[in-house]
Amino acid sequence: MDIAELGYKVDSSGLVEGTKALDENAAAADRAGAAAERLDKQQMDASRTASYWANEQAKINARVQEMERIEQRAAVATRQAATATEAHELNLQQLLGQINPTVAALNKLAEQQDRLARARDLGLLKPQVTTCA
Repeated sequence: MDIAELGYKVDSSGLVEGTKALDENAAAADRAGAAAERLDKQQMDASRTASYWANEQAKINARVQEMERIEQRAAVATRQAATATEAHELNLQQLLGQINPTVAALNKLAEQQDRLARARDLGLLKPQVTTCA
């Protein structure tokens, strides 16, 4: 072996080691690229999931707000119904107050008619006096 050939072997052995290192670096880069792609996919999936749940939360919030509005309307309607019921009760009480004196007067009239009939039966009154026109 001569010096030129020996120099070539020394130089080419560095080339083989460099090529091997480049291949290892390329394989590591491929693994890192694949890991980055998996990470990107996971982040996109997480982003979609977060977006989905944010959307669902917004829907739930909208439903809660609608239920609160319905409850408020129901409370207003209940108060209005209670007010109307109280007014109806007052009107009914007034009407009963008007009816009761009439009923009392009718009862008094019936009682007086009964007394007149007893007096007539006992002969205390003439028949013409008790006849109604």
